[in-house]
Amino acid sequence: MLPILEATLSLALASIVSAGISSIGISRDLDEPDDYSWIKKFAAVGDSFTAGIGSGDLYDETDNSYDCSRYSYTYPVIMDHFFGPSIDKFTYTACSGAISMGIFDQINALDDDQDVVILTAGGNDLCLSKIIDKCIAGAATSDDACDAAIKHAQDALGSGGYFKDNIKGVLTAIDSKMAKNGIVVQVLYAQYFNDKTDACTSEDWQIIDLDAGAGVSLSKKRRTQFNSLVVDTNKAIKEVVEEVAADAKTMTLVTADWDVWAPLTGGQFCEPDASPDPEDDSNNNVMFFKLFTGKTPPLESRSLNTIRYDNDTSSIPEPYLSEMSKRDPVDPGCGSSSLSLPDWIGKIFHPNGLGHEVIAAFALDAIADARAKILGQGPVCPIVDKTTCYSSQGSKAYASAESLNNQIDDFCSYVKDNVPENESGWTRSKKYYEGTLDEYTMIVSLSDNAASFDESECKDAIGTIINGCDVPSGGDNPMNWKGGGKRVEGEYTYTINIYRTNRPWPPPDKSTQACEGWYKFLFQSYDMYGAGWATYDYGQKSLMKEINPCCGSGSLTGWTFDYFDEPDENGYEWHAFFHTAIGTRRRCFDNNNVQCAAGGPCDGGGCRGNG
Repeated sequence: MLPILEATLSLALASIVSAGISSIGISRDLDEPDDYSWIKKFAAVGDSFTAGIGSGDLYDETDNSYDCSRYSYTYPVIMDHFFGPSIDKFTYTACSGAISMGIFDQINALDDDQDVVILTAGGNDLCLSKIIDKCIAGAATSDDACDAAIKHAQDALGSGGYFKDNIKGVLTAIDSKMAKNGIVVQVLYAQYFNDKTDACTSEDWQIIDLDAGAGVSLSKKRRTQFNSLVVDTNKAIKEVVEEVAADAKTMTLVTADWDVWAPLTGGQFCEPDASPDPEDDSNNNVMFFKLFTGKTPPLESRSLNTIRYDNDTSSIPEPYLSEMSKRDPVDPGCGSSSLSLPDWIGKIFHPNGLGHEVIAAFALDAIADARAKILGQGPVCPIVDKTTCYSSQGSKAYASAESLNNQIDDFCSYVKDNVPENESGWTRSKKYYEGTLDEYTMIVSLSDNAASFDESECKDAIGTIINGCDVPSGGDNPMNWKGGGKRVEGEYTYTINIYRTNRPWPPPDKSTQACEGWYKFLFQSYDMYGAGWATYDYGQKSLMKEINPCCGSGSLTGWTFDYFDEPDENGYEWHAFFHTAIGTRRRCFDNNNVQCAAGGPCDGGGCRGNG
């Protein structure tokens, strides 16, 4: 099941954020799987992904939070506040750098009778930080050092490697800490890179420039190699979870796999046209921290503590040290990194605030599904044929029916031409009319049980979303605005995400304009402002198309057309400026002849001015 933030959890998370992550008290029915008030003891253990290095502020002022780089806007903290006052005790001991032996220490410190424990664990057992150092961001990356680091991780994951046994030991140890019907969620990792484009290949991802050479280029081949390692890691963890879950005495053990989400929303590194500057708007959807990757990184002093791998087992008391000995966990031997990593640098390649919101959504979804199983119910979100309109859930994004219907055939044909061979559970998406008021993305995603694709079914499903999701929901809609949504048909999920959420609200029931024209000796000039029309074409296929027949071919000059970032004080969404031949204003613009033909106003005042 693919949880959609805008749908099932956006309102809850939005209320958390807008209230400054304030507690929420809701009267709930304990027989409902998505009621979380049964959770009294909630704990979060694990590595830096759970500790949330760099996301928010330091979690508290204790030395332990400082030493562990534990922060305040992380998926465990978001979940804790989402659960609200029903939580009697929240234990948060995750520590950046922890390998499986260090996580045993965290587990040992937990109270008994935990209702929910959530963790991310495994990356440090593969020395993934060392891969980032040797392959991407270190002071002196090289192909040989990178290949060696990757091989170390691949060997650990492979047959006879230590990785799965280490993770099995950690998850087995948690079982004894759980209350009856307690739920443990192992959060998986996510692929960092878009590896389908040439984007970012020439960027400088090294943190420190020591004139040691160009380092390892983030080519498509390298990015695919890194992504494959994440996929293999998740696969190994899932296999261990399945094995441990079958033998668990107390807990229900599940995974939260958020790896599917970033590719759907442009949330990875190296997205097409993404700026090297992480603060640029082109990186707004990226779900991981990154530093400036241009040729001259604006970074200065980086001489703080080096990266820490928590290999010390001296503080782990019985019975957990003996439990570890039984399972013979292997120290991965990562050693020290060449990087100097204060948290503002160490946070790179970790989830940012958006990433933690996504993880929280998937984790809550996993808990609800596990709870449904415990209660003897079906999945919380069974796969059925169902259309969900985002406008019915409070979304204020909308686009014209014309712009959406224009691209049904193009999208479904694009997907048909890009179906992967011998692969299930794939996703394809395409963005349309970028930068306009009607910008949107069409998406199709398959469950792990599906691999084939039917173009005609795609067209029917996308058409159902478009023409079944009017805006406003249930109200008058004379201009036929559409709000996008999601349609689930068995193993297939089709989605239309419309980007603009700050257009005039409620949506206009008629097109509007303001126009001034004036005589310029050899031509006539026009300033035109509009809303409700020319929403997706920069005026090219609407306004410009109708000017030439009325004014005469070749008379249009000086054309500019710009969309506003948000409506101006009069509610207008775009501005056009252009010249036409003398004597055309009255017959073409004063009477709205051109505007009406272009989809704009047909009645009322037209273009006024002098000359």
